[in-house]
Amino acid sequence: MKGSGTTLEVKRFFYRKLQHLDFKLYSVTINKKRLVGRLMEDKERIYNHLARMTLERVDFKDTAVRVIMAVDMFAWGIFRKYEAQDRGWFDIFREKMAFEKLYLP
Repeated sequence: MKGSGTTLEVKRFFYRKLQHLDFKLYSVTINKKRLVGRLMEDKERIYNHLARMTLERVDFKDTAVRVIMAVDMFAWGIFRKYEAQDRGWFDIFREKMAFEKLYLP
């Protein structure tokens, strides 16, 4: 599921399935137009700074937070496998994959 390509009706259905769970959302949004010079070129540094800013507010005892972080980590491994032919992280957790399909290769 992808937010940008999913109808509002499907998003509502998705939320109804999750709304009973105890979870919180954390967000940091940056105005890229205000970034200057080297900062604009060093996107990894900016990402790490924003990630830390967000993570400092997260309660890591919250199971939902741990699950979401794990999902993001695994999704990144799958992304790298296909987009950069970098299987390093993917190969570590490959045995846990229950389903994988490259759709419209």
